[in-house]
Formats: sequence, structure tokens, C-alpha cells
Amino acid sequence: MESLSIDRAMPFSREAEQSVLGAMLLDTQCIPDAMGICKADDFYIERNKELFNTIIELYNLGKPIDIVTIKDQLTLRGVFESVGGLEFVMETMNMVPTTRNVKHYAEIVAQKALLRNLIRISEKALEESYRGDEEPEAIIGKTEQQLIDLSQARSSKGPVHLRTYLGQSVEKLAELSENEGDLTGITTGFIDLDKRTAGLHGSELILIAARPGMGKTSFALNIAQNAAIDSGVCVAIFNLEMPGIQIANRMLSSESMVSSESLKKGNIRDDEWEKIGEAVDVLSKADIYIDDTSSITAPEIVSRCRKLKMEHNLGLVVIDYLQLISGSSKGDGNRQQEISDISRALKVMANDLNIPVIALSQLSRAVEKRESKEPMLSDLRESGAIEQDADMVMFLYREGAYNEAAPEPNRTKCIFAKHRNGETGYEFLTWLGEFTKFSNWSGSREE
Repeated sequence: MESLSIDRAMPFSREAEQSVLGAMLLDTQCIPDAMGICKADDFYIERNKELFNTIIELYNLGKPIDIVTIKDQLTLRGVFESVGGLEFVMETMNMVPTTRNVKHYAEIVAQKALLRNLIRISEKALEESYRGDEEPEAIIGKTEQQLIDLSQARSSKGPVHLRTYLGQSVEKLAELSENEGDLTGITTGFIDLDKRTAGLHGSELILIAARPGMGKTSFALNIAQNAAIDSGVCVAIFNLEMPGIQIANRMLSSESMVSSESLKKGNIRDDEWEKIGEAVDVLSKADIYIDDTSSITAPEIVSRCRKLKMEHNLGLVVIDYLQLISGSSKGDGNRQQEISDISRALKVMANDLNIPVIALSQLSRAVEKRESKEPMLSDLRESGAIEQDADMVMFLYREGAYNEAAPEPNRTKCIFAKHRNGETGYEFLTWLGEFTKFSNWSGSREE
């Protein structure tokens, strides 16, 4: 096959760059128009970049823009001679055909810069692929994230008038007013939790944390199961420590009310087979996807979620658990910073895909050393920016896990330690350990 001959020169337009600058020099009303479309780094020719920055500096300082002020500012920046002096400035002013087309010229500059960035991202992916010291999935994930970031940077809409958001707000209120009850988001399947949260909403990052043995994985799976079955939502579950078949068994136990121990050992009574069959039928119709990749990075999770969003209208993500997500620094970075970067990536994903993201987290052992074993925000392990990024932080605490003589050994306290869009506080749930399931609490709220 004959190879295609391609001009490898970086794409740019000298004429467009100088026309943008010339229009800005001749008419200050062109400056905000140009600034809204392109930035200094979009200029390929270095001296054009310097002149653009100089014009912007003068404009932001409220100073007049003419030959004298431009020369003075370029001199202060120490680049007057290197850019070509007044001859370059005059040439630029004479270059522009008409100032009326400044937006069009700026678009050309921005588009050429976009092409150059695409080339750089592609070249980096090629280099990493040839080097071969990373998993292909990792390279794909990083490259896709870089492309997404590039696209989003270009699609930034800038300031929007309040009336636009007011219109959207009224539309949303009208939509909500037609709903019966107080649930405005995806149901958790738990009455008291839904009352407190009004459901799980798009763009929310929800953190569920507890010490081992409290049932945080079961709790998250229960929510995922309830959302898929009761709200008809497409759910993605990323479990980094448990194979998919174990997750399926847990869901089967909680749906059929056949003990997980019986399912594990195969000790099924005749009357339980019918329950299992009914549960399989219900769960098979639920739109749930399980990814049990044990070593996965945040970019890979984001990439797979974007694909599910496009193909299946993904509505909820559950990640078990945060500290098991691989970092991208190949072991030479600070783990706390890596966790902070991961939590930030998950929050950005929740925003971009407009879906709630539930992330499970470990708690530090400091909890065990205190007289009171109830978790606090300071107990979040490798917390970094986790608390800051999360819209909601829920802790699970069960006195019966520490004290066998507890009056209500199965009563589990769900503590809302942070609730950006609502009140903090707590609700109670009932732990049905035999079925790896939580249910609504019907007892007293007194502690």
C-alpha cells in the first residue's frame, strides 16, 4: 500500500495571527472579542504571542493602546527588540484587511492551535505505545482524558446572563412540581434516606465510609440495586477487590432473601429455588454493569463511564473503593496527592456526565483507638481533597459490631457528616447480615 505523503509542518496561519493583533491595535473594541475566542498560547509565532500579551496587559490596566504605549510596555517586558521593534508593530497594524472580521480571524488562530494540540497528544500516545511500558488501557484512558480536556477547554461558554439560568430553574421547578412526593432524584431504596436527600442527583459525588465489617459494600450495592430496579436507572459498579460473580451472589441473596452462606455452599432448600428464580428474573432485567478490574486508574474509569453514558444512558456509578484506584505516577508520587487527584477526577466526571457518583472509602484506624467509635470527617483515610470534593459524606456505624450486648445489635446509624445541598444529621437502617442487606428501620430513633 502506497504511503500517504503528509506535510509535517505544524499548522498555523501567519496572516490570521497578525490580523487579530492588527485589529486589536486599531480598535480596542476588538480586544474583548479576540480574548473571548483565543488566548496567548494559541499564537504559534512567539513574537505574536508577546504582542498579544502586551495588548491584554494594557487593556486590563485601563491604559490607552497606541504606538507609544505598546513600545513602552514591550520595553518594560524586555522584549521590544526581540519582537522586531516598532517596525513589527507597524507592519502588524497594516496587515489587517478589516477590523470587522476580528472574530473570524481569532477563530482561525484558535482552530490552528487546536490542531497543534491534537498533534502533541497523538505524538505522546504514539511515544508511549512504542515504549510499551504501560498497559494499553492506561494509554487509551490518559489519551482520551486529554482529548476530553482539550474539547472542554474549547467549548467553555464563558459568562452567561442570569436570565438563562433562571429560565432553566423555572423549567426544573415546573417539572418537579408535577412529581408526587418529595423525591427529586434517584431513589436509594431507603425511605428515611430519601426523605433527607430527596434522592441522588446528577453531578453529586457521594462518599460512603466505614470501618471493616459495617457493611459499606453491601450498602452501596443495595443502593445500586434499588436504583436500577425501582428507578430504571442504568448503573455501573466498579469493584476493585471482589470478582463479579461475588457481587452477583450478594445481589441475588439480598433480592431473594436466601442467605448468602447458603448460596456460597449450595445448600438450597426446595422452597428457596423459587425465590432464587424470581430474583434472577428481576435482576436480569435491571440495567446493571459490573467491572471487576482489580487494577484500574481514574482515567480508565472515566473512559468506560463515558462509553456507557453514550451507549446506555448511564445514570449512576458506584466505586468500591477509592483507595484501591491506581495512581498515574508509577509509584514515585505522593499517595495522598494521588487520592486527591482521583477524587477530583470523579467529581469532574459526575459534573460532566450529570450523574451521581458513589465512592466508597476507608477510614483510618484512629477510630478504633477512641472511646467513641462513631466516625468523624477527620477519620477519612488519605483524605486530601476527598472531603472538599464530596457533596455528601455518609458514615456507617453499628454499635453491635463492637458490643454484642447492644440493645439493638442490627441497628445501623447512617451519619450524614457532610451534606452540601441539605442538612447533616443521621438516620437509622436495619442490618440483615444473613442476606448482606440493609432495610428500613422501624424502631425507635432514640440512641
